[in-house]
Amino acid sequence: MIALETAPKVAVAPARSVTTVEQVIKGLRAMVRALFNRRHLAELNDMTDRELLDIGLVRGDLTTVMHMPLHVDPTTQLGKLAQERSQIMSAARHVC
Repeated sequence: MIALETAPKVAVAPARSVTTVEQVIKGLRAMVRALFNRRHLAELNDMTDRELLDIGLVRGDLTTVMHMPLHVDPTTQLGKLAQERSQIMSAARHVC
């Protein structure tokens, strides 16, 4: 008897590949979400500079994300900018 004949049989689940249709749908959802969130930039643009600073943004941040490609979600980018600014300000407070 050969050892390979006695080895247990292991069922391997077939790998599920992402279809092109699923990729297109995912991309369209991301684009719609980005465009929807881009509409909220107008609301942020109506805020005063002090109000923007309260949420960790400056007016230049709004301008920066407005000039990004349409498929980029501006709210994600604004969140990153605010977080980076917060980290810089926190580090500056610890220096003094």
